[in-house]
Amino acid sequence: MRRLYDHIVSFLKKNNPTMFLPFLVIALLLWYANKLTHSYTTDTRLILNIEDSYKRRENAVKKQYTLDVSATADGYVLLKNRLMPRNHAVTVNIDELPMSPSDTNRRFYIVDIDQLAGMLNAKTSGITVNKLLNSLVIEVSPTEIKQVPVVADLSINCARQYMQVGPVKIEPATVSVKGSKSILDTLRAVHTYPKKLENLFEPYKGSLRLLPIEGVILPDVRIDFFVDIEQYTEMDVVVPVRAKGVPAGYRAILFPDKVTVRCNVGEKSYDKIVPENFIIEADCTESNAKDRTKVKLVVSATPVGVKIIKMDPLYADVLFEKLPPGAE
Repeated sequence: MRRLYDHIVSFLKKNNPTMFLPFLVIALLLWYANKLTHSYTTDTRLILNIEDSYKRRENAVKKQYTLDVSATADGYVLLKNRLMPRNHAVTVNIDELPMSPSDTNRRFYIVDIDQLAGMLNAKTSGITVNKLLNSLVIEVSPTEIKQVPVVADLSINCARQYMQVGPVKIEPATVSVKGSKSILDTLRAVHTYPKKLENLFEPYKGSLRLLPIEGVILPDVRIDFFVDIEQYTEMDVVVPVRAKGVPAGYRAILFPDKVTVRCNVGEKSYDKIVPENFIIEADCTESNAKDRTKVKLVVSATPVGVKIIKMDPLYADVLFEKLPPGAE
């Protein structure tokens, strides 16, 4: 053995040892890669995600747990799980968990770790969970139910000479959601996944899924929607102007008292449009009753199937006339 050592030392002195370093590194990598293909039993960790259930009146307070487990797997699988544990995370609905309420506190549930190990094996690939190394206790909290409106997140673009008639119709227009009171108190509506509709030239029907909200349990429903599309033509309508916010004891005299509204009108609505369908108002709230004032005209209402593209004029002069006593 001594002679072999002396020969190695003598060889390295006569030759540059750095020339052998790349071969040594390659040899070590090949050895390590070979070891990764072997199966090992060791202690490791798995991430457990708990999904809420729409059926339950109570759901988990904490949604993610790290489990210490004894597991068997190939070396490369164990290495990958250690480096990227979220890639091997297991998601389980709370209804699936084998658990029973604690004898001392009904807010806590004790999970049967032997049954959970079997469940993990059914939901993972490449890793066999032999047993859980610690207990698992789930804290639950009561959930409330709230009816909220649905907002369809649609981007609608019509083909040339076509227009959307009326708002988008959705069904159901409201849904029941579940969650903690603190979250539901701030929830005003639920939205759908966005959808873009291009070059529409006829009525369109479709359905959308609800967009998930953290901490809120949504029903598993599809939201049906309908968009009415019509070909349109231009139309000019002469509409009388109303005055609002007139000071008490006065009446407003407007110059002009009518405006010309140019609008796009759906073909089904063309013969039904009359000036009374529009409300054009002159807001006199901040005007001085003693002076002649110019006020902006505002479109307060338009009939369904009409889109205003121009209004002339945009302003009106207002003159206030004092009413005789008792004439208000």
